[in-house]
Amino acid sequence: MKKRIAALLMAGLMMLSMTACGGESKDNSQAADSGSSAGETAEKPGDENGSGDTIKVGMSFNALMNDVFVKTDEYTKQFGSESSPKVEFIVTSADNDVSKQISDVKDLISQQVDVMCICPEDVAATDTMIKDCKDAGIPVVIQNRPYNPDGAYKPDSFVGIDAEDQGYTSAKSVFDQMIEAGETELNLVVCSGSTSDQNSVERINGVKRAVEEYADKGANIVTDLDTDWNPDWLESNLPSTMRANPDANCIYIASDFLLPAAKAALQSTNQWIKNGEEGHIWFAATDVYQEGLEAIDEGYVDADSLMDVVNMSKTIVEQCIALANGETVEEIYVKGPVFTRENYKDEELTALLWG
Repeated sequence: MKKRIAALLMAGLMMLSMTACGGESKDNSQAADSGSSAGETAEKPGDENGSGDTIKVGMSFNALMNDVFVKTDEYTKQFGSESSPKVEFIVTSADNDVSKQISDVKDLISQQVDVMCICPEDVAATDTMIKDCKDAGIPVVIQNRPYNPDGAYKPDSFVGIDAEDQGYTSAKSVFDQMIEAGETELNLVVCSGSTSDQNSVERINGVKRAVEEYADKGANIVTDLDTDWNPDWLESNLPSTMRANPDANCIYIASDFLLPAAKAALQSTNQWIKNGEEGHIWFAATDVYQEGLEAIDEGYVDADSLMDVVNMSKTIVEQCIALANGETVEEIYVKGPVFTRENYKDEELTALLWG
């Protein structure tokens, strides 16, 4: 059974001595608190005083070129150094090269790590990496980006965001705001990430679910721009899309990573306009990078769903400890709240920020 961590369970935050969100299971069973099975069994046998051997984890990132991955690296190392027993992360970055990541995993296997943690560049390549680890007797956690659900080899666990919920809740929030403002048409331009990035795919699936739910209120997708996570491409192509679709009055971007490019594009068409002013393009986003938070404060972005990096990192450490101890763990999907102009200064929400 897969479990999700609910966004605002502050008990888990208190036990961290810093803030993160809590979870609920995918089948809506009772949410687990921060004392999950992984956390309760963190100590190795005979390690009551936390003096056991350090657990060595191979951490293979697809890249360390944006805030989410950089902060995940920082927090997992922090929580690993504070855990009992301690967890040491040996980190590699594939720089968005699938072949290099497969090679990186082989190299980490040769270093005899206790657990392998992989943030995959391409979902299709997870089979190969998981098989290599299994052949070496090393348990595997896939983190942040999903594994191939149709593959022959499955990891021992997955820890990541609930990407479908991110897209759904962000789009839904903007639609509700538009309807309250008197909009009768919700003509959405979608700016996707990449079809090889399952998180991006799931976010768009969530947006489509919101569109279907609000179809009787005028919601529809005008076009879906596949950016392949290329900001320059979006900046070059979004203006012509907006000119070709003059009725488009809202935009969704798959991550705040694309926000500077979207901003530049809308400035070029004189459509980067604050909420409440004539010509405002309603704007939904994902991740709550610093750029997104600032754009909410300034009135340009209307909804932005959080990626809870802190709690995701804490859970990665817990699961690595449990797997090193030979335990069975559950897949965790982390939900994050939606930030809007009405709530973005709320203390409970600001405590969840990691940027």
